[in-house]
Amino acid sequence: MVLRMNTALIATVKIISLSWVGRAVMLATQILIIPLLLDLLGDLRFSVFQIIFSLNGWFMLCSFGIGPALKNVISRDRALNQLSVEARQTAVVLLLFIVLGTSGLFLFYSPFISTALLGNLAKDMSWVNMPFAVAGILMILVSAGQVGFEVLYADSRGHWAYLLPAL
Repeated sequence: MVLRMNTALIATVKIISLSWVGRAVMLATQILIIPLLLDLLGDLRFSVFQIIFSLNGWFMLCSFGIGPALKNVISRDRALNQLSVEARQTAVVLLLFIVLGTSGLFLFYSPFISTALLGNLAKDMSWVNMPFAVAGILMILVSAGQVGFEVLYADSRGHWAYLLPAL
């Protein structure tokens, strides 16, 4: 029994350590990239970059709660010793339609949104519209990818959610 407890403790410490290493790598990367971006983009374009990426929280709503719902279904099925393949397949199909639909809508409306949000910063909006659209599509894809992290948590592999972004 003591050996089993020590093995579980070692595995837990390993998982916690890997999670913190992943967080530390992401933090160090962000600290190092800000001066680099300021030098490459300049003040005006860096401020546009920051405004665009501050919208990330709004884009995270694009998964429509599928991640937490799927995590609950998987956790329930694990407790009942069942396999939740159908729920995962349904979530993938729903996410595909959501990503395609929201990306199409965003591409259509992005010139209007970028002009409304960034019109006071840039005299020439031609260099703003494309990065705004690309960043929006990437954030929609990240929102869909968050569902995968929820599945990792439900499968008791949550430490991968911290390691994958660091890679």
